[in-house]
Amino acid sequence: MISGAATIAEVPERIQKVFSNEDLNDEGFYQVQLYKLGNPITIQIDDRLPMSTGSKLLFAQIGDDKSLWGPLLEKAFAKFYGNYEVLEAGWAGISMSAMTGGPYLTLNVKEYSEENLWTLIAELD
Repeated sequence: MISGAATIAEVPERIQKVFSNEDLNDEGFYQVQLYKLGNPITIQIDDRLPMSTGSKLLFAQIGDDKSLWGPLLEKAFAKFYGNYEVLEAGWAGISMSAMTGGPYLTLNVKEYSEENLWTLIAELD
């Protein structure tokens, strides 16, 4: 999930589309738009995040710029998929598809020559 989110966040407007409310709010509730089989699903979460006894977040951390979108998005994914444990490993394509609603394709690039791989990518457009 984290690698997919980081990839999408390379263009900030893309990750902003995932959140219905962009700013922190006094109520502490957020809505995140995810997709399942291409259908939009709104996930509502609060800002109570799992912490250790040392007051450190257990999972995704607050950004260097003090941004909270990473831990909030991770909480939405945990709710979407059932719990935090299922987020431990996986494919970036799955999380990117859940955030954008778009399909993804996984290729083993070792099975293709460079020329054939570029041809295949061009055909996907």
